[in-house]
Amino acid sequence: MTIKSYEDIFKNVETKLGPSLKKKHGIICRQLAYSGGAPLYLAKPHWTNRFDDNRENTIGVFCAVWVSKSLLDKKKFPYNIHSKKLRELPGHKL
Repeated sequence: MTIKSYEDIFKNVETKLGPSLKKKHGIICRQLAYSGGAPLYLAKPHWTNRFDDNRENTIGVFCAVWVSKSLLDKKKFPYNIHSKKLRELPGHKL
């Protein structure tokens, strides 16, 4: 499969599964472009500013599933939970 195929799959997940995740659990499901890849992000809005297009940098907690050309060539499909600069997220202390 190609990056475009995964972008389409992730966009389909966002479109079909996203509304029920938002309604039932308050989780945003969004496929975004990032650094030549096709990540699918999952997070609650108060966990992160990841979905704010006007942010200067990303802070908070979010889950991502990554696909890129080099990862596809290696048959790897990484996922991770990011916790970036949590102390900068309003109301959170470490």
